[in-house]
Amino acid sequence: MPRHALAPLFDPRSLLILGDRPIPLADAIPPGIAPRTTRVDCLPGEQFVLPPVLNGVAPGSRLDLALICMPPQTLPDTLRTLSAARPRAVILLAHDVVDAHPDETREACRAWAMEHGCAMVGPNAFGVQRPHAGLNLSQHPLLARSGRVALVAQFRSIVASVMDWADDVHVGFSTVVALSNESVSRLSDVLDFLATDPRTDSIVLCLEEIGFAREFISALRAAASVKPVIVAARTIPPMPMRHSMPRCVVRVPCGFAISSRFSVRSRYWATPVVRRETASPCSRTAMVRRSWRLT
Repeated sequence: MPRHALAPLFDPRSLLILGDRPIPLADAIPPGIAPRTTRVDCLPGEQFVLPPVLNGVAPGSRLDLALICMPPQTLPDTLRTLSAARPRAVILLAHDVVDAHPDETREACRAWAMEHGCAMVGPNAFGVQRPHAGLNLSQHPLLARSGRVALVAQFRSIVASVMDWADDVHVGFSTVVALSNESVSRLSDVLDFLATDPRTDSIVLCLEEIGFAREFISALRAAASVKPVIVAARTIPPMPMRHSMPRCVVRVPCGFAISSRFSVRSRYWATPVVRRETASPCSRTAMVRRSWRLT
């Protein structure tokens, strides 16, 4: 069966961990992927050496995922060295060193990813978590509880706050990912993956800005046609965009404030209430509207 383009990012079959600082996953590699994981450690300021043979990668095949935490000024050289492994996906985690030229670093990483056909989250990314698989592909010290809700945000601080709240109220996630404006992989691509992900029953989006509105609305419609979606936006979208959003999507201009009103009493974040509307003269059949009442 063909794999989704982002499957190497969320469900990697082979993994490379590279960094000059501790990464939580390095000391807690899940047993299922441990035999197919290659770990490369290097001291700060030193150039790493990529092993000629990577665990779980057959000769002539591509590496699925590279998890990298290196200083920003060394990322272009790091990616050039990594070209020999031809990774399908790369996560560039945030580093302690401040990037003096973030625009140049971002463009260099973007150009490399486009050239090699690689999905990329970062630079300066929170990372990805897949709790059911025990994969903490982030700098967050704790792995979220396993659940059926996917959390997608655009900023690391928002994800960290929601995860702290979720741990207190025992809410689990199927996927946790933060996509900033610097990421090569777009929000629409992630939505497309989550719409077909069997581990995800519902999706929560915490957005600051949309970016490519047409692609986002198209992916949102596809996801909302099969799964409930909650969009928490700091500002209400423009009127044309609000009209084009699917009717089964809850729009919450809540300023990212998560309160006890979101406490989970069922398998979803919200309880579905389905009601049938009268068919308009222009429609051939009656429309079934799915509205979601927050519990």
